Amino acid sequence: MDANQARRRTDLLDHPSQAFVYQPLDPDEEADSVRLVRIELSTGHDDPLSCSLIHVKFAQKPKYRALSYMWGDEAMQAEILLNGVRFRVGQNLWDALHYLRNSGAQRPFWIDAICINQCDVEERNRQLAMMKWIYFRAETVVVWLGKKYSAYQLPNKLRDAKDIVIQESSDRATALDTTSERESSDEKTVKITGEELAMVTELCSDGYWDRLWIIQEIGQAAQIEVCFGILAMDWNAFIEMVTLHNSSCEGPLRLNRLLQEKYSGSHTLRKLLQDHRKALCKEPRDKIYGLVGLAADAIGFPMDYNKSLIEIWKDTMIFMNGRGLLPDTDIIPFGRLVKSLLIGDTPTIEDIKSPQVFEVSGFVVGCILAIGPSTDQIISSLHRADDWVGEIQRNFKSDLGEAHREKDILMRAIQDFDKSQLASMCFSHVSSVRWSIGLEFYAAPSSLVPYQDLIRQAQSRDEVSIETKAQAASKSVQTSANSTSHLFLVENSVHRQTPWKMGVASSLAKPGDLVCWIHGITKALILRANLGERAGTVQVFGTALFTEDFKPNSKSPHSSRLYWFTKDETIDIQIDAATIYVLLA
Repeated sequence: MDANQARRRTDLLDHPSQAFVYQPLDPDEEADSVRLVRIELSTGHDDPLSCSLIHVKFAQKPKYRALSYMWGDEAMQAEILLNGVRFRVGQNLWDALHYLRNSGAQRPFWIDAICINQCDVEERNRQLAMMKWIYFRAETVVVWLGKKYSAYQLPNKLRDAKDIVIQESSDRATALDTTSERESSDEKTVKITGEELAMVTELCSDGYWDRLWIIQEIGQAAQIEVCFGILAMDWNAFIEMVTLHNSSCEGPLRLNRLLQEKYSGSHTLRKLLQDHRKALCKEPRDKIYGLVGLAADAIGFPMDYNKSLIEIWKDTMIFMNGRGLLPDTDIIPFGRLVKSLLIGDTPTIEDIKSPQVFEVSGFVVGCILAIGPSTDQIISSLHRADDWVGEIQRNFKSDLGEAHREKDILMRAIQDFDKSQLASMCFSHVSSVRWSIGLEFYAAPSSLVPYQDLIRQAQSRDEVSIETKAQAASKSVQTSANSTSHLFLVENSVHRQTPWKMGVASSLAKPGDLVCWIHGITKALILRANLGERAGTVQVFGTALFTEDFKPNSKSPHSSRLYWFTKDETIDIQIDAATIYVLLA
C-alpha cells in the first residue's frame, strides 16, 4: 500500500462506519421526486471521495446529468463518503466518481446505485417506472467506459476531443519542408495511429455495449458525452472516431443506429425485445423492464420486482394481447421469445432418474405418414384441400371409405371452429427431457419395434408432405414463423386397420413422429425419435388431437379408446413438469 492509499484509508476510517440510512422520497404522486448526487470538490487529487444526496422534485425542473456505466464485479468494491457516512460502491463507479470530481463537474448527477435505495423493492419499482423520464430530463447522459483506457499514451493534442481524429499522414507531410522532417513525421503518425487503433479496438469490444439498460439510457438522452481513461468526447465525435478506425465496430454503431431510428416507428416493445435479446443484465426481470421505457407502445406496462418470472411472463403476454399487439399467429413465437428472455433456453435433461423427470405410461396410436396444410390453408385454398384428399387416397387404399368419413368429420369441424379455438387446441411445446432407448432386439421397447422401419422411411422420404420443400424446411425452426396447427395422417403398424387415421397436430410435427395417448388426457403427445443403429433418443415435440376429439356429440370416453391397444403397444414416456402443465391447459 503506497502513502496516498494509506492516507485515503486513514481519512475514511475517521468517519462513522454505521450503515447509510436513506431518507424516504416524497410520496406525493402528483409531484414525483428523485435523489441526486453532488460530488464534492477536493483540495487534492487523493482526498477521499465525498458526495452528498439531495432530494428534488421534477416540478422544480432540476438541472442534472445522468451517469450510464457498468456495475462490474460486485466483489470489487471501494468506499466513498455519502453525507459523511462510509458507503460502498463498485470499483468502476468509484473510478467514474473520481474522474468526474477531477474534471470539475458542477452539476449534480443521477446515479442508480446511489440515488435509489436498492434494498427497498417498492422504491425500486417506483423509480424504475420513472427511468425513461430521468434520462430524458437529464441535460447530458455521461457514458463512463472505464479507467483502463488511461493506459494508452496518446499525445497531448489527442486529449482534446476536437482533435481525437488524426489527419491523414499525407496531409501532414505536405506541411513539412525537408525529407528528414517528413520521415520523422511519418514515423510519429504511424505510432499514433497504431495507438489509437488499439484503443478503438478495445473500446468497440467493451462489455458496456452489451448492457441491456444502455438501450434506454442512451436512447432517451438529449446529449451524450463519452468518457474513457482521461478523455471525454461528445457522441458524434466518438462515433466518427470509431468509424474511421474500425468500420465494423458493432457495439457503438448498433446504438447509433438505434438513435437514428428513434422516430421511425420501429421502437415497439416486441421489436426491441427481439432485436436486443442478447443484451446482458444481472437481473432477469430487466430483460423486459429495461426496454419498456424506450418502447413506443408500452405505456402502462406493469412493473414490479416482487413478481416471479412466470408472473412477469404472464404480464407481458396479457399486456400485448390486451392492446391488440399480438396477432394470433404470433402468440406462440412471442411467448417463446419472452420465456427465453426471462428464464433462458431450457437445458435438456437426459438423466431419467432426475426428480425433474416424470414417467407416464402411454400407447402408440401410430406413426405420422404425412403432414398436410394448416387449418387455415385447408379452408382458404381449395386446391390444397384436393391435394389433401389425394394424400388420404394414397395412404388408405384398403380402408378408403372409413378414411373419407373421418376426413369429412374433421374438415367440417375445422370449418365450424374459429381461428382462436383451433390455435388453442394444439401446443408447440418441446419437453426438456430427452431419453435414450436401445434398438437391439433384446433392448428395444416392444411398442417401438414395429415402427422402426416406418419411422426411418418417413423421416428420409424426399417428399415428406404435400407442402413444398421450402415450407417443410421452415417448420424445422420451431415454428418461429408459423404457429398454426397442421393436419396429419398416421399409420398403425401393429393393427391392419385403425379407427384413428388423422387429426390436427402442433406445427412442430413431422413425418416419422409417433403420436401417443396417455391416461386421463385427450390430447395426444407427439414423440420425435432419432434412431441410430443400436440406440436412439426420444423427446416430446408438441401435442395433437384426433378427429374423434372434434366430434360434437361424441359419447365415447377417452379411457374406452385405450382398451383397444395391447400390452405390447405401451410405451413409457419421460416428460418434465412444463409438459404436464401444457397437457392440463
